[in-house]
Amino acid sequence: MRGTTGKFDPHEVTKQYAALCREYRVREVVGDAYGREWVAATWRATGIEFRKSALPKSDIYLECVPLFTRGLARLPNHTRVLRELRLLERQTHRSGRDAVDHPRSEHDDYANAALGALHLGALRAQEPPIVKPCIFNLRTGEEITAQATPPAPGLHRPSRSEPWWPYVSGSDGGFPGGPTLGPPPGSGRREW
Repeated sequence: MRGTTGKFDPHEVTKQYAALCREYRVREVVGDAYGREWVAATWRATGIEFRKSALPKSDIYLECVPLFTRGLARLPNHTRVLRELRLLERQTHRSGRDAVDHPRSEHDDYANAALGALHLGALRAQEPPIVKPCIFNLRTGEEITAQATPPAPGLHRPSRSEPWWPYVSGSDGGFPGGPTLGPPPGSGRREW
């Protein structure tokens, strides 16, 4: 984790971090609403796209709590990050809504960056994988392209027009006594 403290030129620091982002092939950064359009414009000037976070930092902190309690995340051994996280205060407002923030005269920039990255990673991990169901002919190894046939109202019974029917029905159709698996070459009929 890197950060810049003390007096510095924000344009120069943004250029330095943009160069670091390019080394890791990062084309987009996510941040809060601090600085309004100035931050986004400065990042865009360096060739890196800036996207405003969908959640405020307080909600990001609260969203990350289950990741730690379930043992799904670990923190880097970074003194400043750990200190800032330990100093965070959780308050419940009269409306019942929780808010997490740093105490007066303290900062949470490193904690915000660490948990923001953790939250984005957790969101990415929750996305379902993109899979294409397919059926293979075990005898030839060829893929059978199935056409989607909507089920009939009520109990769906497969029809003989389904492309996979010969592979599960056996020679006589298999129903009504239940589906049967077509016999492999050189063996008898097998019941499911």
